[in-house]
Amino acid sequence: MDNQEYLDAFNSLLEDTGFEVSQYSNVLTSNRKIKTPIEALNCILGGGLPFGVVANSFGRPKTGKSTWLYQMMALFQKQYPEGICFIIDTETSGDPNRARFFGVDTSRVMIICPQSIESGFLAIMKMLENKNKSEKLKNAPVFGIWDSISNGLAQDNSTQSRMNAQDRARIIKNYMGPLMVEIEKCEFFLGLVNQAVYQDVGHGHKHIVSGGGIGLEHQVHFSLMFDRCNSDGYDGSFLVRRWSTASISKSKLSPEFSNIPILMDITQGGMIDEIDSFVEYLINLEIITPARGWYRFDKILENYKIHYLYYIFKYYAKSFRYSELTSRVKEVRV
Repeated sequence: MDNQEYLDAFNSLLEDTGFEVSQYSNVLTSNRKIKTPIEALNCILGGGLPFGVVANSFGRPKTGKSTWLYQMMALFQKQYPEGICFIIDTETSGDPNRARFFGVDTSRVMIICPQSIESGFLAIMKMLENKNKSEKLKNAPVFGIWDSISNGLAQDNSTQSRMNAQDRARIIKNYMGPLMVEIEKCEFFLGLVNQAVYQDVGHGHKHIVSGGGIGLEHQVHFSLMFDRCNSDGYDGSFLVRRWSTASISKSKLSPEFSNIPILMDITQGGMIDEIDSFVEYLINLEIITPARGWYRFDKILENYKIHYLYYIFKYYAKSFRYSELTSRVKEVRV
């Protein structure tokens, strides 16, 4: 079989099957990206999370799992002024003031409080349908948050207090697969706020996993787990900062990473401090090394393709106090 015969046979086999040549398929990592407030993630993911992705954010309470998505929405609005945002508020507890505090322009955000998990999925599918059939909307980037997907009712349980976990997992699994296929086709990002559950792994040990069953453990593109640290900061008796860690527990976009430090500034409403969090990450990687209260860039930095840090290293190759170090990073990062 010569080359032309092979191509003819290949194309005949593709006809009306739904398959496409992988060379021309839409590769998620080549899509335009949305910056996140966790700069370490931006470096790991090559600039941020791409469109065409469903991202699952789960963890213990007050660890930053919803904060990073709302701050990311604010960054999305700055990065894509033509973009459209929406919030699915399953808990009917959405606070526009909190979103505005994080920098979100709520006048450009749609919100829905669905009566059931099914109606939430159907609303997204209808939005995707409207986007694809409109020439004006086809190229408009969309950013959505579902807060929280693991807390809601089923349509056939709407008169009951709460559905059981198995019903919820079944519904999510059935809807998530088709939804991901449609989201991958366009500039659409969906961030899911989710709860954590504890899985017994034997010998009295428990492992934190995503709630919502297999649909949210495996049928997503990206999953970020948040956990607490035991090094919160106090000013007298007042909590002024809270430390968490983020770990990539599932990713079709990058390798898995663990214990990415996240500092939340309680004096600023619990916002993630992008600069201090990133500096702590670099200290953990030993790119920045501390000694007796002073910090300096290690020569290993030359092997990292992080332009603004290399700029600091090249022109300010000396030791810094912590406050001066973070100021320098912020100065060249902006």
